[in-house]
Amino acid sequence: MGRVQLSRQVLSYSNQNSRLTLQIFLSSNKDEIQPLLSQRAKNVEKISSLVDRVEVEGFGSEREKELFDAVKRARTPYVDSYRLAQDLYVSKPIRTSELFAAIERATGKSDPGLTHEPTPSVPASSET
Repeated sequence: MGRVQLSRQVLSYSNQNSRLTLQIFLSSNKDEIQPLLSQRAKNVEKISSLVDRVEVEGFGSEREKELFDAVKRARTPYVDSYRLAQDLYVSKPIRTSELFAAIERATGKSDPGLTHEPTPSVPASSET
C-alpha cells in the first residue's frame, strides 16, 4: 500500500477520533464514555502504526520528508493536550472554561490544539 493510501487511512481514523472526542465531551454518562474512550485509543494506535508505515515507505523528495516531520512534531503536543483534557474530564466532569484554563496552566498555551500554525500545503502527488 502506497503513502497516499496510508495517509488517507490516517485521515479517516483521525476524523473518527474527532467525532468520538466530541461525543466524549458532550456526554455526561460515564457508561457511554468508556466505550468511546476505548475506540479512540484503538484508533490512536492504528494511526501511530500507519504513520510508522508511511515513514518506512520513504519519501519522494526531501520536501515530502520535511512536511511529514512537521506533521509528526505537531501531533505530539496535540495528543498530549487531548490526553490531559480527557483525563481531567473523565476524572471529574468540569465546565469547558475550567478545562481550558487547566490545559493552559499545564501547557503554557492559551488555546492548545485549537489554534495552530498554518499547515503547509502539500503538492498533489501523481501516486494513487
